[in-house]
Amino acid sequence: MALTPYCTRAQVETVLSEVGVNNRLPSDSNRDAVIDSTIERATAKINNYCYTRYVPSVLATSEWVTWCCVTLVIHYLNKRRNNPSVGSVAEDVDEYIEELREIKAGRMDIAGLATRYDTSPSVGNYVVDRRYKRSVVRRVEKISTGGPQVDGLKQHTTQDDVGRAI
Repeated sequence: MALTPYCTRAQVETVLSEVGVNNRLPSDSNRDAVIDSTIERATAKINNYCYTRYVPSVLATSEWVTWCCVTLVIHYLNKRRNNPSVGSVAEDVDEYIEELREIKAGRMDIAGLATRYDTSPSVGNYVVDRRYKRSVVRRVEKISTGGPQVDGLKQHTTQDDVGRAI
């Protein structure tokens, strides 16, 4: 599956310069393939933390995600030649990774981005259906608010347990 990259080579070059990027790439192989692979690796790392809460197409619109990706790319390029990241890059990487952990844990949101699920409260109004021996509690759609239930909870349907219309 091809990932939608969250940054471009040009954005990495605005931080490192073209010469800085080329110095971190191997001279004996396809440089474009290496930089593309590094950008894809950084994108996958961000997706690892954010995928459960955000859609990748939405993540691609965030400036914060772009600069997080750029910082990770620079860090990975430095590691390719077994060079340590300079102090400021290492600090930025640690800061971004900590923020990504907070996002994954649900303690932090990316400003301005919609999450995958509607987190607004919903109200369900229920009635007991006495037409059957076994009384079944059903949600009354006309006077309930909110979207479909998530996390594997059973959603109200217009059929009973054996498939008959209610």
